[in-house]
Amino acid sequence: MKRMIETLFCLVVIVLFHSCMKSVRHTSSLVTHYFEMKNVIATDVDENGWHRISIGFMPDYTTMCCVWDGGEKKKIFDKLSKSYGDTNYNREVEWEYQTIGVCIQHISKVDVVSNRDFDSLHPAGTSLSDVVYFYGSTPYPCVASGYRDYFILLDSLPFPKENPVYQSAVAYNDYKDQPSDPNPFFPIYKRLSDMTENDYVMVVSCVLFFTSKPEGEQTHTLTVTLTTTEGEQFSDEVVYTF
Repeated sequence: MKRMIETLFCLVVIVLFHSCMKSVRHTSSLVTHYFEMKNVIATDVDENGWHRISIGFMPDYTTMCCVWDGGEKKKIFDKLSKSYGDTNYNREVEWEYQTIGVCIQHISKVDVVSNRDFDSLHPAGTSLSDVVYFYGSTPYPCVASGYRDYFILLDSLPFPKENPVYQSAVAYNDYKDQPSDPNPFFPIYKRLSDMTENDYVMVVSCVLFFTSKPEGEQTHTLTVTLTTTEGEQFSDEVVYTF
């Protein structure tokens, strides 16, 4: 289960529809699918020297709309694409790995609290956002540039090569057999307390990791909460041993 969530949601959310099963299809938009989030799943992942919390966006499948839909769903898709200025991509994509799904709701805040005292500055139930980093990715800079700006992984990662985030990203691109090719996903790498609403635009992945450990008890039940600009909140608990 942990591996499945990490694969689906850590680095890119890929949503496939039964109606989109041709191997190569033309799309007018870089983002090919939109969905409403109905829940989140927080997963403790500790592997390859990198301990983190992977956040999965659980879609409401009944709300999904795609660039290849017709009727009312196509109208919804077109309205969403237009709101982001994502209407002139006009390229062929392979549905196996080039379709991109984005949540319809706009995330405005992500927060983490613990059921235990973390340290003297962070008693139980208070925000841990200043000791947590957010690592995610978004295609929005590519869309906003009119598809001129692409992210070249090995030249542009905003952290050192020994950082486990860098190693994870390199492993992902190696998996795609194109480690130095430009791609539309730009990294988001900030302390959670420094994240703004604009940083979450078109976010397609969410990973959290701590910059320090608790002073006392090392096993905590953490509550991760995503808040949208509409005021909706989606939460999940995860038992995390530092």
